[in-house]
Amino acid sequence: MHILSKKWWVGLFVLLLIFYFWPSFQTLAVLSSCSASSTPNIVNLGSTTDINFSLQNTDSTLLVEWIQVSVPSPNFTISSASVSGWAYSFNSDHAIFSDGSILPGSSIDFTLSTTADDTPTAGESWNVIASDDPGGANAITCSGAHNLNILSPPVISNIQLSSIATSSATISWTTNTPTKGNIDYGLTDNYGSATQMSTSFVTSHQQTISGLTANTGYHFMIYGIDQYSNTTYSSDNTFLTAPMPVSNNQPTSTSPTVTNSQPHSVVVVNKKTPNANTTPPQVALNTNLSQAYTAVPTLTGTASDNVAVAKVDYSTDGGQNWLPVDILTTAGQPNVTFAFTPLLPLDGNYVIEVRATDSSGNTTTTAPQTLSIDSLPPLVGGNIVSVGPQVLQPSANGTIQAQAGVNEKITLSTIGAPTNVSLNASMTTNTKTGSQTYTQTFILTPSADSGLWSGVLGFVKPGVYKLTVNSLDGAGHQSSRTLTSVYVSNPGQTLSSVTNKPIVSTVTAYYFEPSSQTWEVWDAAAFGQQNPQTTGKTGNFSMFLPAGKYYLQATAPNYHKLISSIFTINQPTPLSTDLKLNPRHGLHIGPLYFSLPSFSIQHIMTPNSTPVSVSQNSLIGQPAPDLSLTDTAGNIINPTDLLGRPTLLSFNSTWAPTTIEELSALSNLQANPNLNVIPVALQENSGVVQAYTSIADVNLKWLLDPDSTLSTSYNIQSLPMNYFIDRNGIVRQVVVGVMSQQQMLNDLSGL
Repeated sequence: MHILSKKWWVGLFVLLLIFYFWPSFQTLAVLSSCSASSTPNIVNLGSTTDINFSLQNTDSTLLVEWIQVSVPSPNFTISSASVSGWAYSFNSDHAIFSDGSILPGSSIDFTLSTTADDTPTAGESWNVIASDDPGGANAITCSGAHNLNILSPPVISNIQLSSIATSSATISWTTNTPTKGNIDYGLTDNYGSATQMSTSFVTSHQQTISGLTANTGYHFMIYGIDQYSNTTYSSDNTFLTAPMPVSNNQPTSTSPTVTNSQPHSVVVVNKKTPNANTTPPQVALNTNLSQAYTAVPTLTGTASDNVAVAKVDYSTDGGQNWLPVDILTTAGQPNVTFAFTPLLPLDGNYVIEVRATDSSGNTTTTAPQTLSIDSLPPLVGGNIVSVGPQVLQPSANGTIQAQAGVNEKITLSTIGAPTNVSLNASMTTNTKTGSQTYTQTFILTPSADSGLWSGVLGFVKPGVYKLTVNSLDGAGHQSSRTLTSVYVSNPGQTLSSVTNKPIVSTVTAYYFEPSSQTWEVWDAAAFGQQNPQTTGKTGNFSMFLPAGKYYLQATAPNYHKLISSIFTINQPTPLSTDLKLNPRHGLHIGPLYFSLPSFSIQHIMTPNSTPVSVSQNSLIGQPAPDLSLTDTAGNIINPTDLLGRPTLLSFNSTWAPTTIEELSALSNLQANPNLNVIPVALQENSGVVQAYTSIADVNLKWLLDPDSTLSTSYNIQSLPMNYFIDRNGIVRQVVVGVMSQQQMLNDLSGL
């Protein structure tokens, strides 16, 4: 019994040891494999998403009793976890699941709520490990698809206006990933209207906006959404609808480039003259016009008739005017050949038609084809900015004044037959994290009558912008140059005088009419603006007032009416002022309430129209660039001709309304033998300039720059632009804008 008792105690002791150290013995076993998967694997920037996991025990004998899941990268944060039948704990970068088990061949599902930051990621995976040990010893990495990516929103690019009419505009754009999209549009950057959302996820988009008003500036913004609900917006853009057509017989020399799919024109019968012979002739143009030419080509073709071809003529302006062909072989015979070199003064797109007439007077005209002449790169000349009918004069350093919320029209001339012209307005600001650049794009459209390009400058944010023009022609040639700086002032604002917070109000500007000696509501519609204006929650109102005498009135519910002092401005000026309205206070006597009157009048300082200072012209202090050109008298002007006398180079164009304001002063000063006073006709030929000068009835010689050779070297911005050069040929001063004769004489003195 003693021996058995002793053995029993030894056995019991061994069993206790085995029981105590059994967990340690278990760690000697290691899981052979496990597999994990997760959905979804794509999340949006800044979103919080529930990620659903499934972990399968693919070991043949051991249990899974511990799981850990770690975030793919610091761009993700775990905010919660959930699982059924297990214990769990988590922090921002990992979660642990324990006190449970997964049999071989079985699986478990659990969920982690995860927040993504604003950094796009790709190719990152959760780190999923598992162990058969309840404490997680000897954990192995589970295989399987458990990746997670932060998808960046779609990128909108290549915004183009493919056609603009009086009441519609077609806009196209591309996205880097498939999206649906639409266009928000309106008279301001508040838009107010939108096209229908597209129905398919695509990368090439096109929509037409209809129901527009002719010759009106519109703002638009493109919206896109991808299949993962990531959204994107373009910046604010603008366009100007076409004016209503005017019935006249003036030829058009510029039209959008048309690519002809066939080298031969289609024969179209236009007219038959009553005659015994009513069979019209046939005519065909053989020259392929589907390409752009660097010089005016000689065009050839054939014509035939059942009796005789009497003549062949051609038109370069869509049938408005006709000229006989240069060569017509075997005229008067049934079959003829012809050739002609069109008389075209400048690069451009010209509508070519050829007409054959037989001996009986029957005629046939070819279908119109577009001949593109592209001997020059697309170059932009000077520009004019206006608000309604009023041209805005830039500051002396060339800075244009604008105001957030007010549309301004810009018009500029070009050569080199551009097919696309756009403006980029870029503003760089310094922040705590570094400098940031904000850019708006304004798309310009051509006028078929004048060949000038116009668009709307509709700035959304105040600040100082650099305005850059980009042009592209049909041959793929591009050019880009900085035009000018634009100072965009803040809009005005209505505020509570107590809280200093914005309030919704109605602001009205009153104008003193000198002829009737009465105060009237200012006619803002004539200047493309609104008056009165309702401010909205921001309290903002935007008015760009012409010269005159004004006062303002502001009204708001529960506030006393505000009447400003009378103020006078001498030039077009944006109204950036705060109007502070007093809350109404009163007395309650029983059921009656008596509002106490307010007798205050807010004093309005004369608005400051002087833009902030920008860097001066880089040519100041430097030798004047070469200007070897011919004047309207046929003389070649060289730089050496300017030495020994003070010189004024005044860059103008006959299409600019400001040019006429300087003609008399330039003519009078040019007659002074002690001065060199030279107006430069930018992007214009001699015939146009001489006709303009004759009509203006001034005696003035111009320097001709039809190919815009000086627009880049002299950095032409707005028109007019005046360069003052001393006797040694050094640029001493540059003044942008109209100058009087006395101002010119003052700046010439002492050079």
